[in-house]
Amino acid sequence: MAADTKIRDALARVEMAFNKKPSLARSTDKTLARVEAGLKCVTRQGDYSTTIDMPAAMGGDGSAPSPGFLGRSAIAGCLAIGIKMTAAQAGIPVESVEVEIEMDWDDRGLLGMGDAPAGCLGSRLRIAVDSTAPEAAVRAMVDDAMVNSPWLSTFIEPQNVVTNIRVGAVAAAEG
Repeated sequence: MAADTKIRDALARVEMAFNKKPSLARSTDKTLARVEAGLKCVTRQGDYSTTIDMPAAMGGDGSAPSPGFLGRSAIAGCLAIGIKMTAAQAGIPVESVEVEIEMDWDDRGLLGMGDAPAGCLGSRLRIAVDSTAPEAAVRAMVDDAMVNSPWLSTFIEPQNVVTNIRVGAVAAAEG
């Protein structure tokens, strides 16, 4: 429960700051992805980086997780953490949270084949919450967490995407 108190106190401080100055809640994240050799790609944001690759069947080396793995991880991890945060705020004891996501694809879409969509055909979430609280309270809390999950919302809700394409030497354009 000490961890829940730490979470609840931290979120209360952040909420207080956002109430006093709403502009503090606005931010922009910037991540750079660079394909290095074959399909191996390194992404960087601030002090963090990760490597992604495609499976050998798609022309990669299978040397790192695929973009799809990281996308599903972002959705499932964001939702699991969000459930724990929401529970801590609500004072609902939660021992553990597991979120499993399954997504269906037609990989012909990735290759621009026929009328197959590039996007996901359908998704399923399985959420397991270990809690001693009444089931109705836990279900309502999970519903709240799902509504407020940034990555689940990003995946589900349409958004405006602005694209700027440069053609030429990448290194020269960055310098």
